[in-house]
Amino acid sequence: MQRKNLILFILIAVVAVSTYLIISSEAVKKTAEKVSDQVTMPLAVDLALLEKNYQLQTKVIVANFEKLVESGEIKTDQVEQIKRHLLALKSPTKSDLTPDLVTAMNKMLEFLADKDEAKKTESLSIIKQAKGKYAWLN
Repeated sequence: MQRKNLILFILIAVVAVSTYLIISSEAVKKTAEKVSDQVTMPLAVDLALLEKNYQLQTKVIVANFEKLVESGEIKTDQVEQIKRHLLALKSPTKSDLTPDLVTAMNKMLEFLADKDEAKKTESLSIIKQAKGKYAWLN
């Protein structure tokens, strides 16, 4: 009889410990999910904010470049400065916009160096294509 009680006690203990482990495991999973949600949510907001900031800064840079070209008083150091500003921007997404705009700046620099109107036209064409591809640049 004493042996049956011992076996019954051990069986109850095993069931109790198993139940405790299962319940605590679920609690840990739920806590981990909550922490994970809290960590990824601000990241998503930051990426959206970074993208919006990138768009606004790029739009201003492109507009300033176009005004400078239209004025006819464009100088090499001004184009170099605009190019540096473009290269300093942090884009949260991969796109070909910044490289395309830098190419446009390089073509304008080539125009300023050798006065080949085709280079100026090509530079402005790249800007126009970028504005067609990215409506927020307009």
